[in-house]
Amino acid sequence: MDVYVLTGNQELKHEEIEIASPIRYIDNRDMDFGVNQVNSEGAKGLAKVVNVVADGKVIAELHREILKQPVEKVVTRGTKRTVMTDEGLKRYVKVLECDTVAYSGDPGDATYTGLPAGHGVVAVDPDFIPLGTKLWIPDYGTAIAADIGGAVVGNIVDLCMDTYEESLDWGRQDVDIYVLEDE
Repeated sequence: MDVYVLTGNQELKHEEIEIASPIRYIDNRDMDFGVNQVNSEGAKGLAKVVNVVADGKVIAELHREILKQPVEKVVTRGTKRTVMTDEGLKRYVKVLECDTVAYSGDPGDATYTGLPAGHGVVAVDPDFIPLGTKLWIPDYGTAIAADIGGAVVGNIVDLCMDTYEESLDWGRQDVDIYVLEDE
């Protein structure tokens, strides 16, 4: 038996309190990101507690008896992320904030991976974006990370353009790049 001695401004308070329903999430890749569906509502529980109160504030909980266990709420949440590309709706796994720089490749130039340089081929830092990764770059199009460069470090991505004029038009821009899901 525990004994608790109350001081002059302390009192015991007996009350019943609700216990919040715990929530369990089930991820669903076929539902759009941000969409939730409640599978079971769950229910709040109920507990009887004895608290020590001083000046209207609880300073200690002396006893708790569960009268009714809470019931888990189950929610399915959508994790499918899609972006509209020039090839239609594509799934993506993440968005990267990148500093893009345009350059024009000479016809026949080979990239680090052996692909010919041209529109749709980008140079990346392979520690930031692995070579072979498929990307969607707004206002540029679908691309593949197939080249590396000495000045391409971290979130810098070089976009190969077909002409020098196109590279001048693009210049340097901060762009959100979508890493596409493997098909």
